[in-house]
Amino acid sequence: IDHIASHLQNETNIYLFSATLPKGLQNVVRKYLRSAQVIDVPTDERLKPRINHYLINTRHREPNKQLLELITTINPLLCVVFANTIEEVESAADFLKSYGLACVSFHGDLESRRRKQILREIENQQVQYVVASDLAARGIDLPEISHVINLGLPSHDLDFYMHRAGRTGRSGREGYAMSLVSKSDEVAIKKLMER
Repeated sequence: IDHIASHLQNETNIYLFSATLPKGLQNVVRKYLRSAQVIDVPTDERLKPRINHYLINTRHREPNKQLLELITTINPLLCVVFANTIEEVESAADFLKSYGLACVSFHGDLESRRRKQILREIENQQVQYVVASDLAARGIDLPEISHVINLGLPSHDLDFYMHRAGRTGRSGREGYAMSLVSKSDEVAIKKLMER
């Protein structure tokens, strides 16, 4: 943004459109938007998300085994499982595939072409489970997502919890956000509950 904005003329009008305005983006607003006016579009009550949040204590059990037990119990239409690292994403996806589940991994180390292919597979209902990094926590709108499962809470930025959960319950649908948590998540859980 800095590189592009440095080449703009002073008379240039700059508009910013965002579903949310995180702290990092507020710096951009202050730097580049003079006399900025915020237009907040109210959400139609019928379109507000209806997301049920659940915390599930792992009790020192192996996360992939507990994930398998959970997803075979809920049998989602389409489920996105979020993990904090690419290694955790690949591990969980390989584990689920080993049980014959229609599963793919989705993260930033995949080529753009492969990520687009995965989205087509999801749209064609060839996939029931997507194990993803936070790359999928924002900007992906798949109304079919009935469940979001977190393998632990986001370790780098707790705001990503809401972005992850927001992948379900789109356009007034009911959705479920389930988090497999342990004792190490206690501080993060308290912060989320305060919000």
